Amino acid sequence: MISFIIIGKNEGWKLSKCFKSVFETIECNKLTKYEVIYVDSNSTDDSIERAKRFREIKIFQLTGECNAAIGRNIGARESNGKTLFFIDGDMEIMPDFLPLVYSEEVGLKYEFVSGQFVNYYFNDEGRLFKEENYFNLKKENTYMATTGGLFLIKKELWDSVNGMRNKYRISEDLDIGLRLAKKGFKLLRRKDLLAKHHTIQYFDGKRIW
Repeated sequence: MISFIIIGKNEGWKLSKCFKSVFETIECNKLTKYEVIYVDSNSTDDSIERAKRFREIKIFQLTGECNAAIGRNIGARESNGKTLFFIDGDMEIMPDFLPLVYSEEVGLKYEFVSGQFVNYYFNDEGRLFKEENYFNLKKENTYMATTGGLFLIKKELWDSVNGMRNKYRISEDLDIGLRLAKKGFKLLRRKDLLAKHHTIQYFDGKRIW
């Protein structure tokens, strides 16, 4: 089984696009053994209602301290799959990426893998003003010690480092990537497009705060 684990807080229309892309991936690849988990970080918008429109989603809502690490750890703890596919709620995944790294007959073909994604930057009025590849990948496959929030990993490997550290409000992905690298497991980042990322610029003041 593969577990799609989505985390989010106040993502609005982007979250609906994320859910839709996950179920399109399931349908296009004719998956029969899967689950979709959404962990919400106490959103104040209609995120929970958006999730409920998809009958197969298991929904968990955090009401205490919230951050990405806590959300992913809850999703992993509640999952049943041997493969964990972590996705941020503002991302739209590409259905044709999954068969490059996963099949129901074999499972996840790599211990720890991700791909390219394109950032679609929006301004304060919600208008798209720029798009660009996040990684300048020149090789077909690149190994990295850092991960980001979009990756697939074998659950036994995730458990071997006890997942992410809840104490980190930011850079939790860098921490787990470095801890895995110390164990000899670096992230394989394929050049293939994995997702569209609907976001604001990384050095926007709102993101920094």
